[in-house]
Amino acid sequence: MRWRLQTPDRGKLDRAFADAQEEAPKPDPDKAEIGFALQRIIKTAKGANDFAGQIETLAPRVAALVSWLGPVGHGLLSLAGLSV
Repeated sequence: MRWRLQTPDRGKLDRAFADAQEEAPKPDPDKAEIGFALQRIIKTAKGANDFAGQIETLAPRVAALVSWLGPVGHGLLSLAGLSV
């Protein structure tokens, strides 16, 4: 999944996605590392002018990731501006 947000920090966003994508398929992925990458993604993406519209579309996927991450992911919903 790739967001096509208009942001001046496209490189940061792509690197954070790459970090999460590299860790996720491992047999025992480091959820803290994935959670940190997702925090970076959301923080960087919030600077994009079309973030609000995109995050509403992605809300179910973000919620599923938060559930999978457990305690590591709890702050992601509020960071993204989504309700629990």
